[in-house]
Amino acid sequence: PLPMVFAETQPTGLLRTWTPTPILAYLAPLGWFQFERFCSALLRTDGYEVVRKGGALPDGGVDLIAEKGDERMLVQCKHWRTRSVKGNVISRMLERMAYFQATRGTLFTLKGWTKPAAGFAALHGITMVDGAELGRRGTARLSGRHLSEILSAEVHHCPKCEAPLVWREGSFRSFWGCSTFPR
Repeated sequence: PLPMVFAETQPTGLLRTWTPTPILAYLAPLGWFQFERFCSALLRTDGYEVVRKGGALPDGGVDLIAEKGDERMLVQCKHWRTRSVKGNVISRMLERMAYFQATRGTLFTLKGWTKPAAGFAALHGITMVDGAELGRRGTARLSGRHLSEILSAEVHHCPKCEAPLVWREGSFRSFWGCSTFPR
């Protein structure tokens, strides 16, 4: 079967078509926080309530907690474009699943994983999703408008409060800062 295609008219009048390949191409240059937002959006389409952990702080091996009914799933989002997930990431997830009393674990990554990591994850019922599958899921589950919002490289969000970030000129260097600073 052919992949589903979503199209939407852009402000420039051009038509943007979302298929799995462009979604993956747009995910790669985004920051880790927008990658987590994309993964959260996918989980919400499956009926999960999603809570972010960590934010701008170290997350301790858990980026998202997704709950639906009695099910609690821990999610790790690895926005790795060049590194494959190894077994130590799966080990850490197992530890965190026990700590948070999670019934499932899922790992989202752009690059993929090693064979030992895949075997270890399968042995413990941890679902692993690579970039190609993320693209397919995004096309099938998210509207063109939602994809355009999440995958926009021009709009950045604060990892603490999700407010838009603004480009600031500092004394030593320029940087992205929260639009609600100092609040």
